[in-house]
Amino acid sequence: MEGLRVRDVMTPDVTTLKRNDKLTLADDIMHLGRIRHLPVLDDDGQQVVGLVSQRDLFRGALARALGLRAARAAKSPGHALSQRSNDQRRDHDQSQHALG
Repeated sequence: MEGLRVRDVMTPDVTTLKRNDKLTLADDIMHLGRIRHLPVLDDDGQQVVGLVSQRDLFRGALARALGLRAARAAKSPGHALSQRSNDQRRDHDQSQHALG
């Protein structure tokens, strides 16, 4: 993998959702497209504000079945991990910019 870059293996044409889309739409897209994770964009469709996964949908459905609030139940350890990754990427970008 040495010498390979993210751009060499990434999916360039990404299917996305907006944060106010219905979960049924996310579920349909994931099942039909055999996709496990979808980036979520802001209302303008300009900035990634999160990521929804099949696990998030499962937890939301389970929470609903148990009568819990789905928004809190859908928070997963992966959410914290992706936030940490975003923070690390921002810090890296800032340090690269400072170096020249």
